[in-house]
Amino acid sequence: MNIVIKNGVVITMDSTKSIFEKGMVLIENDTITYAGKEITSLIPQDAKIIDAENGIIMPGMINTHTHIGMSLFRTLADDTSDRLKKYLFPLEGKFVTPELVYWASLYSLIEMIEGGTTTIADMYYFEDKVADAAIKAGIRGILGESILNFPAPDTKAPYGGFAYTEKFLKSYSNHPLITPALAPHAPYSLDFENLKKTANLAEEWDIPILSHLAEMPFEMKQIAEEYGMSPVELYSETGLLSTRMTAAHCIYVDDKDMNLLKTSGTGVAHNVAANLKGGKGVSPALKMFDMGIPIGIGTDGPMSGNTMDLVNLLGYTAKIHKMDNKDRTVMPPQKVVEMATIGGARALHIEDKTGTLEKGKKADVIIVSTESTVMFPIYDYYSALVYCASPRDVDTVIINGELIMENREIKTYSKKETRAEAEKIVAKIKKGLKDF
Repeated sequence: MNIVIKNGVVITMDSTKSIFEKGMVLIENDTITYAGKEITSLIPQDAKIIDAENGIIMPGMINTHTHIGMSLFRTLADDTSDRLKKYLFPLEGKFVTPELVYWASLYSLIEMIEGGTTTIADMYYFEDKVADAAIKAGIRGILGESILNFPAPDTKAPYGGFAYTEKFLKSYSNHPLITPALAPHAPYSLDFENLKKTANLAEEWDIPILSHLAEMPFEMKQIAEEYGMSPVELYSETGLLSTRMTAAHCIYVDDKDMNLLKTSGTGVAHNVAANLKGGKGVSPALKMFDMGIPIGIGTDGPMSGNTMDLVNLLGYTAKIHKMDNKDRTVMPPQKVVEMATIGGARALHIEDKTGTLEKGKKADVIIVSTESTVMFPIYDYYSALVYCASPRDVDTVIINGELIMENREIKTYSKKETRAEAEKIVAKIKKGLKDF
């Protein structure tokens, strides 16, 4: 299908940050064929015309780190100390099933699509069910099956995630939306040999790697005691740092660590709200960005960051780094929007495919309405997106050339049915929590 989006402001996020006040985007099948000023003669006769109504036409946002299968646990034990080991892992062991992951993922994707996200990087259990949900919703996903040194909900054996990933890879290879990945959970949850095995398999299978890195205070202490190095140095020693890797968090990194990330081409997912909520501190994301490290924005999971849209994180990202640096001029809005779009694509190593509105890129496009009270007046489009917009301003979402949401109505699946199925599972969780 040919789609034409017109009568809006086109923010391309290309290398020159071109903006076209009266702009137009042409889509043929799954690909952008034109993005620039409106030229009526270019519009195909059989095209579907979408009137942006003076809205902002921009690349879809890219969530570089999340765990969407966890959304039905949202608000549980939010302020518990040592939450990961004392509460989360046991909770997942008791309640996580393929059915839960599928419906929780579909439920999360409603929020993500409504917030203008067109690509996600996810790591969890039963990742094939996450893939099924992503395909039904129509979203692009780099999806990693978690690998740990203890039994998980989807495997009775430690490191069973390797076998699960191999099976997952065979089922979803060459899919237009889904890219299977290896997901070693963290430096503290795999030993040296299995971290090295992950790097070797990623090379052999030619797939990405997703992992948590330099996130936890206990992680820093444990890795220093066991290996005499930092977690980033450990990942460098095992061969994990590379243009295949996207490392989530990277809060506790020094100059040596950042140089290792840069020289290896490793991408970084900056999870600003989740890091703050966990009391972990502020990642030096601004410094990494300015060094040229590929870095994007992530929500983390719905138990960590709670909300799953990136629009709300734009303002967080700008303001936290201003406060951290005590300088209101740093992290300007254009830089934040870059991190949420092409920056995220670079962090996931898919910048040749998505992240900008340019001829030849996949048609991952959103329209942000400017009709709400807070979106008027606009003198600076980047400022409006970062400091004023909310997820409710996202009107239209196109992914891979498919119209996924129009006039805020998701067209690929039923919100009502998804909520009803999710409520059934939540009722079971509430009943089971009495004995937890």
